[in-house]
Amino acid sequence: MDTSVTCTVPFRFGRRIGDAWACPHCGRKWVVDSNMHDSHLPFGDYTWWTEIERPGLAGKLFGPRRVRATRFQEEPPAADRARMQTLLHLFASLGLPREMVFALYDHNPAAELAYHGAAHGVATAARAIDFATASALGEENIRPLAVAALFHDAGYVPGDSEDDNLARAVAFTLTHGAEYGQAAAALIPETRFPHTDPSSIVGAVLQDADLLQCFDTDRDRWIRAYKTETGKPALLDFPTLDMLHTSRARQYRARAH
Repeated sequence: MDTSVTCTVPFRFGRRIGDAWACPHCGRKWVVDSNMHDSHLPFGDYTWWTEIERPGLAGKLFGPRRVRATRFQEEPPAADRARMQTLLHLFASLGLPREMVFALYDHNPAAELAYHGAAHGVATAARAIDFATASALGEENIRPLAVAALFHDAGYVPGDSEDDNLARAVAFTLTHGAEYGQAAAALIPETRFPHTDPSSIVGAVLQDADLLQCFDTDRDRWIRAYKTETGKPALLDFPTLDMLHTSRARQYRARAH
């Protein structure tokens, strides 16, 4: 029996004791088990464990062997950890399950993309909640908006058509969006690029939150990421103020200069 463990487990921030993750390659299940944790902090001394069946009599006498993970994904940049912390707090305040945020990393094949990866989804969701709150949209609108913003680029494949990428994001949202999946999936087409006129104020907020990635606090990183992923330089003045729909988004862009 092969008892080797070669999985590279996910980054650890934001996890709680008992959280589980299944390796997408071998299916092995890992569980967080640590005496040091804080569910509201995006970092910490978390430990992933798995169980391996012992062969023969040893297995009958002692049960499975517990193995601690030794291979970890690289820790994300500090700005990503801060955005994750912010989003976990926002999701908690809205009553949204934090497992949705982790799903964007754990189950999204595009999670590691330089620009359209999971970190962009987290940043877009945090901005969308901020803009929607400033626009007094109400939690009944903000919840599906937050889920749509989080998942709008899930499954993204650089170079594929907008239709294919949107379809993958919609499918991901329906699978991982829980009770908000249907409503959030209906908002995903608002992110079609180039953007068309939004169909509602909720769609307008979603478009604004998506467009402003390169005006975040670490904008140089995103400008480089866009070129890395697309092969094209990012336009430094895009979006212009007149392209944005909400006053909060215009303020956000103005602060970057």
